[in-house]
Amino acid sequence: MKINLTKTEYKNIYVPNDDSYLFLDALKEEIQYFPQNAVVVEMGCGSGILIGNVSKLLQEQNNRALMCIGIDINYDACIASSRITQENQIYFDCINSDGFEGLALDKSGIDIFIFNPPYVPTEDEEVERCKKYFYEKQKLFAQAYANNMRGQELVEEVSKVNLIDCSYSGGKDGMLITWKILEKAIKFMNPNGIIYLFVIQENPINEIVSFFKAKGYEGFILKKQQKYNEIQFILKFVCNSVNKQ
Repeated sequence: MKINLTKTEYKNIYVPNDDSYLFLDALKEEIQYFPQNAVVVEMGCGSGILIGNVSKLLQEQNNRALMCIGIDINYDACIASSRITQENQIYFDCINSDGFEGLALDKSGIDIFIFNPPYVPTEDEEVERCKKYFYEKQKLFAQAYANNMRGQELVEEVSKVNLIDCSYSGGKDGMLITWKILEKAIKFMNPNGIIYLFVIQENPINEIVSFFKAKGYEGFILKKQQKYNEIQFILKFVCNSVNKQ
């Protein structure tokens, strides 16, 4: 899948990087295990490189997902990922939402959950500032729409509030957002669902594994690599419906 970003998108959304490609390699190996008619959800879809390629790979295997959904707090990312996937003749629904707020699914509705979170340890204030910018962007969108802005004019107006920091600012231990999302994600998971998660060594990996174990999930390391000063991991958690709490 080709990723062609505009100059504005390069400034406003997370551009695919080493973490993205490590995650993509893992998903390519795992795609054969995805169930038929799966509901696949990616939190923080950015450019759409992961959820778009998952949709493409499923189509190539004649395994059409019931739904492929990308969620991102950044409106610019949703616009870019939707355009890019259409250009590649790959389609998925993209929801501009703070977490699961905009997801209209019943509990136990997600079969595959993909999450490359904002994992960089930062001050918690940076995360709170990102949320503030999100609401500012929502307000700007509402005002622009009320002023009859549409199409590219609307996109350019809304891009004036930049949410790029939301793609990496993780708060304490790089986990402030991740913990909140994982707590909610489990409530949406199918009893036989699978969670794929990106982490770095600075994140509390043992705590993450213990968290999932307490919920009835078994964890595996799918991929590991070192890039510059980061040691990166792709983790897989499989839900055991018998032990799930």
